[in-house]
Amino acid sequence: MHRDHDLFEQLNKVVNGRWDKVVMHYQALLVAAQLFPRHCGCPLGNTGRFRFKKGWQQHGIGYHDKHGAMHILEIISGIERVTPEQAFGLILDTLLQREPIKSVGESNDVLPQNNRELAINRVLAEATLANDSEVAKAYFLTCLGKKLRYSLPSSLLFHPSLPYYEWDETTKKAYFIGHHPALISKVIDQNSNDVTLYCTYLQVIENGLVYKLGAHSFVSPGKYLEPEKFMAPTGDMQGVHTLLPGTKPNTSHVVCYCESLEAAVAIREATGLTVKACFSSALLGQQSAAGEETCLIFANRDISRKGQHAAFDLSRKLRRRGKEANVYLPTLPITVEGVDFLDEYRLVSSTWEHWGALIARPVKNHIEAEQTWDTNSDRVLGKKYQVESR
Repeated sequence: MHRDHDLFEQLNKVVNGRWDKVVMHYQALLVAAQLFPRHCGCPLGNTGRFRFKKGWQQHGIGYHDKHGAMHILEIISGIERVTPEQAFGLILDTLLQREPIKSVGESNDVLPQNNRELAINRVLAEATLANDSEVAKAYFLTCLGKKLRYSLPSSLLFHPSLPYYEWDETTKKAYFIGHHPALISKVIDQNSNDVTLYCTYLQVIENGLVYKLGAHSFVSPGKYLEPEKFMAPTGDMQGVHTLLPGTKPNTSHVVCYCESLEAAVAIREATGLTVKACFSSALLGQQSAAGEETCLIFANRDISRKGQHAAFDLSRKLRRRGKEANVYLPTLPITVEGVDFLDEYRLVSSTWEHWGALIARPVKNHIEAEQTWDTNSDRVLGKKYQVESR
């Protein structure tokens, strides 16, 4: 590795014996600090062992059994995949208790506006079209249970190794967990302005299936990391969504709405229509139609009823604005986790005959929606419709 001793010496003067404050932001370095003076695995994920040297809090130096002496600056440069000069700036941000550019997806509002834009632009520069990624296609194959019929739209990107940081509300710090492949969704507002990115972290298992990341939390032992999160936004999050343009000609006046990205892809695959993925029931209820005349709202069926309530609230709002707006619920019986139209696609039918008939029979109101519920739904579900957790 490149060793700029002048830069190390300058940084040591600035840090002034506070390297323990810096390593708290990086899980791999924190593990090395906790195990000191014993060895641990390479903090960069490579082969070999690493340990800190005596007095590391003062000088920031450790020893790798294959690469020799290593400074924390070198290690952070490798973890972040930036130059030592850029890593220098990240370390200063840490010591000044400002949220650095590296904090992808954290929900604090302290991150300066220009840093948010830089973080988003850096991810965009490193990402490629999801349609060109075999991992992204394999993820949707796992979700849908069948290969994609249509090309993925340009609003979906793929990042081969996106850093994951877990935010700790208690310490107000972001801890580096590792690099993982990620599906990136371009998130826009109701005026089609770019606002942020939605990151779905992935993991590839041995048989080639791709699932959402299932890693354990560092901040909350015994729990799992949240595999999906927004990057810090550059604008108002009111009514944001990811737009998946349709594939059928002469249907631009018809737009579908749903919550999850995976359900949006399923709806687009089944109908060929344009779909807005809104990510949550709250954001679904905040949508407002732009050029579309007909709005098809595909609600989740969950025990809390939040999904269907948001869908009916949206339909009433759109109708008051002169739009044709209809609500649809999955035909599957409810489960403890709830069902959505991804489950409908996987477990009932992916054919246009089924989905066309479903679209022809919207649910009129809350009363009719309640009549579709089955009080013994868990028993009725049985073996025929075994919905897998995602």
